[in-house]
Amino acid sequence: MSRGSFHQSPKRQRMVRSSPISFVRVDDEAQGTITVTTSARDVPLEELALYELSDALEPARYVLLEVADTGGGMDDDTLPHIFEPFFSTKFTGRGLGLAAVLGIVRGHHGAIRVTSKPGGGTVFHILFPVVREHAAALPEAPPPLQAVPDAPRRGRELVVDDEAVPRDVAMTMLASLGFSVVSASGGREALDLLARTAEPFDVVLLDLTMPTMGGEDVLVELARRGIASPVVLSSGYDARELSERLAGRRIAAFLQKPYRLEALREAVAAAVTA
Repeated sequence: MSRGSFHQSPKRQRMVRSSPISFVRVDDEAQGTITVTTSARDVPLEELALYELSDALEPARYVLLEVADTGGGMDDDTLPHIFEPFFSTKFTGRGLGLAAVLGIVRGHHGAIRVTSKPGGGTVFHILFPVVREHAAALPEAPPPLQAVPDAPRRGRELVVDDEAVPRDVAMTMLASLGFSVVSASGGREALDLLARTAEPFDVVLLDLTMPTMGGEDVLVELARRGIASPVVLSSGYDARELSERLAGRRIAAFLQKPYRLEALREAVAAAVTA
């Protein structure tokens, strides 16, 4: 693109690399084609109105990322609900990919819309602002992991996440903050650990969306068993979207994925002092 460029932050790169997985969930035996395309174009106000998250956007030049599949598509009843928390046409635990994409788009002042019809496939259209060549150089983002020198030991933390990569990253971050960290790969394993341990955990970092037993079910069971360890709930969903669903649950702090060390530090500090 000769007149503008796409500022490739780590989050954007991660979203583009993972988009065929995040956007499209198909049965194991299904076959089809996923096409990813990019372009730069001027978007008028009437077109922006068709996008989610576009309220604060102005007509301008944008980078358009499109991910199209040749799958079964979605009907008019399903399509309006795909970004809603906990909505899924699959088994419980699906939906985090779209939530994470929505969070990344929101964080980069972009917009997203979906077009689909039964039997006609689905297309995700994502707009990102263009960075002009003459604009001042954007500052480098701080590294996601920054060691905390001489960090005091702050107790024990349990990290609960069914995905290995975010679980391992969270454990590394917490260790740098001075915590002794234990992990569980699901809700049932976490409850077993909490039941067996003689010393209570100072904080539980709990992923919301997991198969078999998700974070919401774990919260219910913690309350039933009288386990009082403060919980930091982590999710790709926005906290405002979850507030009504989780009203009344004992949650000390909320942490939206993807997050950096400083956000994790603040959430854990809020939980410890809650």
